[in-house]
Amino acid sequence: MTQTKTRSRFLLVAAFACALPGLLWARSAAAGTCRGTSCVGLDPVATGCNSDAYAVACYSIVDLNNTQIGRVALRYSPSCNAAWGRVAIFVPHDSEHIEVRNQSFTLLASKDGGSSLSSLLSPMTFGGQTQLASGSIFISGTGYGASTPFAYPPTAAAVSCP
Repeated sequence: MTQTKTRSRFLLVAAFACALPGLLWARSAAAGTCRGTSCVGLDPVATGCNSDAYAVACYSIVDLNNTQIGRVALRYSPSCNAAWGRVAIFVPHDSEHIEVRNQSFTLLASKDGGSSLSSLLSPMTFGGQTQLASGSIFISGTGYGASTPFAYPPTAAAVSCP
């Protein structure tokens, strides 16, 4: 083998070796900063777990006139193997509440009301458990709520949650 071919191969291997850590970092950064039980109690947005998340269960929240005023969804991130609840509100309201429940515990979040088109996320739970999400909206002292059906996120199909 000539010295030129040996040098070319060495430079190619060296370039690949230098690029590999960057490629691996980019892949793990896109996957979120936690996985499984290390995600419990954390924020899905702050960890990046929301980047590949989808709804595995969804249910409308309606008022006394059967008008949809919001919806509750159970969301799942395959890269983080974590799940969380999300309540979306379409009307002005006093306060909102979201919780996600599984066999082990309940995680919840609440906040004071606001304008329409707001949403609230619960902290994350370990995705490898059957769970559901429950959401509530309070308007003029009256609470309206709904829960998703129980789902096992790793095997549940994505559902449309408009």
